[in-house]
Amino acid sequence: MTIDIVSNAHSISVRWGNVIAEISNRDVCIAHLGCKQLAATENVPDDLKQRWTQKIGPGWRKKDNATGKLAQALQHAIAASKLDGAVLWDTMRKGSDYWRPGNLMTKVVGIAGVPNISYYRDDCLCPPQSLLEDFMSDGSSMTFGEYAKQYAAFLSDQNRIEFAVANVILSLAKSQLPIFYCIDPYVPGYADPKESYTDKPYVDRFWEPRLRTEGCHRVILTEEVGKRLRTYGAKLTILEVDPTLQKSHCRCV
Repeated sequence: MTIDIVSNAHSISVRWGNVIAEISNRDVCIAHLGCKQLAATENVPDDLKQRWTQKIGPGWRKKDNATGKLAQALQHAIAASKLDGAVLWDTMRKGSDYWRPGNLMTKVVGIAGVPNISYYRDDCLCPPQSLLEDFMSDGSSMTFGEYAKQYAAFLSDQNRIEFAVANVILSLAKSQLPIFYCIDPYVPGYADPKESYTDKPYVDRFWEPRLRTEGCHRVILTEEVGKRLRTYGAKLTILEVDPTLQKSHCRCV
């Protein structure tokens, strides 16, 4: 089915079969979240632990109340977006079934008490199995930048990004914040924020090499969707949901 996305000086609209939706191109907001807390990160060098403690305090080491903390972070993100609810996009090819809808994620939504919540999943946006296996296999030499480059190329094929952008527009038209989520925690300092949402190739950016596999595809998916929205004139805000601090980090890009 053909997806037609058009824009003018004030709005972005999508026609998808018999469905038509339109949003203002001002203050377009999308988000991503990782369900786990920072304390779940494994094999962290001591100097990074000390840096995190100095930056965000010693509380990051606690693993308690995972669903409650994520619920607070979700509340914060939706409030920051000034929307009425959210669409939680499960982007995991693999991952803990505990964090799927119907289990812990549904519990989080119940604790948050936020109305107008929907759940969504489509495998076309998940990293391909072969790429995941190459990146995660023991002894792999693939850097996160290389992984990100290949995943972005996968997303650009077969109109996958247009599919994601169309769904984002539909969500926003219903006053729901699109949130791409997976398991991996929000890791402060994993990337250089000055390099994000630029033309700098993923392979040439800084990614914390000592935590290679802690880098998450959801960040790349959000950036690729966001950059495509900008080509339609969107003034873009990214919310990075952080259950460790029970908040969201707001970035205007």
